[in-house]
Amino acid sequence: MSDRAIIESINKMVGNHKLDQVTYVNATVKSVDLKKRTCECIVVDGHTEYDLTCKLMATIDDGILFEPVINSTVKVIFSQNVEPFVCQYSEIENITIDAKTKIKFNDGSFGGLVKVKELTDKINTLEKDLNKLKQIFTTWTPLAETVLKTSITAWSGQQITTTKADDLQNKKITHGE
Repeated sequence: MSDRAIIESINKMVGNHKLDQVTYVNATVKSVDLKKRTCECIVVDGHTEYDLTCKLMATIDDGILFEPVINSTVKVIFSQNVEPFVCQYSEIENITIDAKTKIKFNDGSFGGLVKVKELTDKINTLEKDLNKLKQIFTTWTPLAETVLKTSITAWSGQQITTTKADDLQNKKITHGE
């Protein structure tokens, strides 16, 4: 009788036959394939090392993708019925979160994260406007009062649009203390 047959016989006698035994192993990440959502690892537990392809998510596109750092240590879980997947990371290169409604960091009291492009556009508009005013005063000759009045009237007639929080924040992601 082979070792496998003996193990099967014992499992039948104790009632563990066809139970799915879960295994955890520590492994070193050798490469990452983000398109396939997998990583190649070398298992470092036990007396022998062996290669293992692991999924980075329990199911594909489950909302959060952790990308491990090459040569970092990960904990992998698998069984006869479950493909190996990474469940713990010693170091993370990137985190991708895909949420349909909202992402909240801490209590969310700081509001939405700033939309950098919109904020930069607003600040640039304000800076340009102030630079125009500076230019008026740089080229101003105190004797030509009417020229100054005309320049200031033209400039001051163009009101700066006030900024609203909604212009600058992404309400889908909030953060706080």
